[in-house]
Amino acid sequence: MAGIDPRAPGVVSAPALDFRFELRPGYLFARCSGPEDNLAVSACMWQRIADELARTGLSRVLVEEDFPNQVPAEVIYQVGELIVEMFPPGTRIAHVDQHGGDVVLNEFGATVVNAGGVHGAVFGSLAAAESWLRGD
Repeated sequence: MAGIDPRAPGVVSAPALDFRFELRPGYLFARCSGPEDNLAVSACMWQRIADELARTGLSRVLVEEDFPNQVPAEVIYQVGELIVEMFPPGTRIAHVDQHGGDVVLNEFGATVVNAGGVHGAVFGSLAAAESWLRGD
């Protein structure tokens, strides 16, 4: 996607992002939180997750996102395109928004990602997301 480089100054150093990564059986767990979500924050978040997933050699990730705001549809679309560029085809991404957000918008993001060859799904709970990742 043209227009934003997630490694550019001011993007990678998006302020006040808190990351936690855990290796779990068969997948990477990634938790990201901060005071506000926007395109720069999302680009930074997803690039960090893609880098960590590549480092581990895994192809499945459960992402727990904890931001108090919901970004608009245009940003969701742009982030979806970035995810397709950042992750290899076939990667499975289970996404849980702790603030619930707008489920329709989050599902729209999953549609963009799926159209690009990355398997994404949105869940209301960590347990459901984990079950999907494991194929239960």
